[in-house]
Amino acid sequence: MAYICEVSKQNLHQIIITERDIDYGILVLDKEKIPRGPYFIQEPQPVIFDPRGRKQVNDVSLKCIAGGYPTPIYKWYREEFKNDELVSHLVDPLTDSRYTQTDGTLIISDPQQNMDRGNYHCSAENKYGVIISKTVQLSFGYIGEFNKKRSPDHGKENWGKSVSCDPPQHYPRVNYYWSRNNFPNFVEEDQRVFVSYDGNIYFSSLEKVDAARYSCSVQSIISPSGRNGPFFELYVEPASSGQKLLFPNNFPKAFPDAPLAGDDVRLECVAYGYPVPAYNWTRKGLTNELPQGASLHSYNRVLILPKVRVEDVGDYVCTASNGLESTAKSVPLRIQAKPEFTIPLENKVVDKGSTVVWTCEAFGKPDVTYNWLKNGKLLQRENFDISDSSRYRIYNNVLSIDNVIERDEGMYQCKATNHLGSSYSSAQLRVITLKPTFTKYPLDSEMFAAEGGNITIPCRPEAAPFPSFTWKRENYGLSSVGRIRILANGYLHINPVRREDEGRYTCIAKNQYGSDYSEGLLIVLSLPQLLDAPLPRVMAVVNDSAELPCRASSRRYVEDDTLDLAYIWLQNGLRIDMEKQHQFTVGSYPGYLRIYNITLAEAGTYHCIVKTAVGRITQSTELVVYGPPGAPGAVLAEDLTATSGRIHWSDGSPNGDPIKAYTIEGRTNHNSTWVVLKEIVEKYKIRPESGRREIELFNVLSPWSKYSFRVSAINSLGKGEPSDPSPIYNTDKDVPHVAPSNVGGGGGKAGSLTITWDPLPPQEWNAPEIWYNVSYKPANSDAKFQELSLKSWHNIGLFVINVGEENYYKPYLVKVQAINSIGPGPYSEEVEIYSAEN
Repeated sequence: MAYICEVSKQNLHQIIITERDIDYGILVLDKEKIPRGPYFIQEPQPVIFDPRGRKQVNDVSLKCIAGGYPTPIYKWYREEFKNDELVSHLVDPLTDSRYTQTDGTLIISDPQQNMDRGNYHCSAENKYGVIISKTVQLSFGYIGEFNKKRSPDHGKENWGKSVSCDPPQHYPRVNYYWSRNNFPNFVEEDQRVFVSYDGNIYFSSLEKVDAARYSCSVQSIISPSGRNGPFFELYVEPASSGQKLLFPNNFPKAFPDAPLAGDDVRLECVAYGYPVPAYNWTRKGLTNELPQGASLHSYNRVLILPKVRVEDVGDYVCTASNGLESTAKSVPLRIQAKPEFTIPLENKVVDKGSTVVWTCEAFGKPDVTYNWLKNGKLLQRENFDISDSSRYRIYNNVLSIDNVIERDEGMYQCKATNHLGSSYSSAQLRVITLKPTFTKYPLDSEMFAAEGGNITIPCRPEAAPFPSFTWKRENYGLSSVGRIRILANGYLHINPVRREDEGRYTCIAKNQYGSDYSEGLLIVLSLPQLLDAPLPRVMAVVNDSAELPCRASSRRYVEDDTLDLAYIWLQNGLRIDMEKQHQFTVGSYPGYLRIYNITLAEAGTYHCIVKTAVGRITQSTELVVYGPPGAPGAVLAEDLTATSGRIHWSDGSPNGDPIKAYTIEGRTNHNSTWVVLKEIVEKYKIRPESGRREIELFNVLSPWSKYSFRVSAINSLGKGEPSDPSPIYNTDKDVPHVAPSNVGGGGGKAGSLTITWDPLPPQEWNAPEIWYNVSYKPANSDAKFQELSLKSWHNIGLFVINVGEENYYKPYLVKVQAINSIGPGPYSEEVEIYSAEN
């Protein structure tokens, strides 16, 4: 379990720093030459040698790199079990000319499987101790031979088919390729055809074109070498029915089937079925979301999970569907993890005679077990001297050593193991005695404090054991009392600082091995003083400008040095960036804030912060911005008829000036443009229970329309932003309100009277549908109009009447009327039209 110590800034001086770096008590300017034990920069990695590539590369390299000073010496070991006990044999280049070692790199020339295959680790050693690396495997790759011949295979048209590769034995994993009729005419995947990581080629449903000669090829993942299998015939036979939807060969499945944390995992899904199915992936478990970075490939048959984590475990469900049926099945993903340290060891520099406690913690799945090593040797009670067995205590991942002495120094390692492997965390133990010294951390030659503030003067000698402290000012001893306190960590804390505290301070540290001192000058400076400050409340109007004054001095006494002043402005707690917020700029003097083109967004609380090297002061003001009203809210409608209704809403902010009037707008499904329905409404009702405003809209709405409404408020400073649109409301049906326009006609063949007009647009229908009545009579006649109903023709704009061939080129009076389900609308004006000429 990791712990965090948290303390407020005001109490930071109370912390006693007990951690010591590895160079504690050692003064070395070149960090690369700090005396220290070895530590690994790069540990060895597993190697697979490809014997078929000997002509190109006929050696293998195992490499580890370690830091430390003096420079570490490396040794390599080959591990083997003898009588169920793990034994490490030194790899000595002097005994076998095939071995070459350069620093931490071991090169094995002409590697032989019977001699060199196995597990290896390296050690790094200098005068301060020995550490060993994790164990890695040197293995040899191979690919056997395919069978020379293969029998033909058969399948049914519109049925699923799996054809196995029958690959030779191999190590490590291989990639599979399928050829059709000749090599290298590789099979291309499509929605029907899929080559799986299991080596098989799958047809969701066979077609006649799939009949061909096929061959499977494999290629090693560690080299370009591979093998080609024999060609064989695949026959596709006719069938009377198609394949029902089903998953073959344990699909869906995962590759690898037992992944480790950090692996890329490939989930595959393929189904037989006709018609050809489509695929979808989901997840069941702690979360239904696919892991971050997951991606779909090969027509959604493949789900790639990159660098999986333990929390990615769960059941991943593949659903296949083809429009006729659907089926789903899950594949469980269980992730294991090699040991990885979450709390590694840290170097310890301790006092002689003290107690050391080391704790390490590693995560692994399955759970890990722990062992401890010193200088590369396993710490076991039977290996301890009698005098040490009572001082060393090991409990799982905790090692403690009581009453440490010089022979306890060395390199210690915590080893975490599960069946997947082991990891090491290394650290050095130094046991020291040291008289106090200020060589590394003397007091600052000059220190500054603000009058009325506080200061903590650090006293940080290196010493073992921890020293006692004495403080002096101008060679007079100081007592820990009142404003001045000597803290347990040796620091001197003064609160509040006064003018008379200025002077030269000396810290003296002492333990049984000697003493040392360091001194520095404390200079007391005054805090900045405000000369100009903004009023507590400032008024401004939208689009105007305003200036907020803030000016200070860093000198209170004539003898004070002038310190640089820095001004910072905050608006509502956020720092103003004048380079990005162009409405703000420096005003008449440094520190003044000028605001141009004020909007309502500039309203709020402003803080001017004046900073010097010794302290800060703050002054605040409230900027109140007057402007047009804010947008009203929650606009609703009630009691809508065909042309009238009630609208009500809640007021927005008046923004410093009372609201005087409102404008009501509406838009319909026929036209997305907002249209003013009522302008500058000064008389309205106020609902007593809610305070909402309400007005009547009379004879301004369009019947049979989908309406939304919005409201804008007006004060003496202008019209504000409109409200959000209301919900959509329907008005009632009504008869058409307007007559068809542009009535005319003429022409055609003899005996016909052609009448034309402009059909009414939908917003004028006032109902779901509309049709027309056409009335006509001879001109200059007292006869009644003859009326024709064109209901079955709906919304047309032309009609031809047969008046007889004898009535050619005669004038007629014509008028047109629109009608809907509610009733007729007004007639158009009478228009004179001539029948067609003979």
